[in-house]
Amino acid sequence: MNRGDQFVIDSIKMDLYRVFHASADLNKPFPTQYVNTFLNNAYQDFEKLKNIGRYGEFQKQIKQLTQKSYSFLEDPRERLRWSEDVLTIRARM
Repeated sequence: MNRGDQFVIDSIKMDLYRVFHASADLNKPFPTQYVNTFLNNAYQDFEKLKNIGRYGEFQKQIKQLTQKSYSFLEDPRERLRWSEDVLTIRARM
């Protein structure tokens, strides 16, 4: 893996961390627009990788997270589970 690809992967991981940090704070309302922005940034950054290889699976998982309706996130447990899914993708990268 070259330096450029590593930079892109680090950028994706940072976007996912921002999503996790914002969505896991139960004292604030769910920041839908903020979360959508950074999930879309992470998804689009995968296109910058020259050899996507095993990262294609993570791209699909991020797409699934963006396609979910956020209405179920009113329940604190569901919101934390969703946030943990984001953090799990980040950690596996």
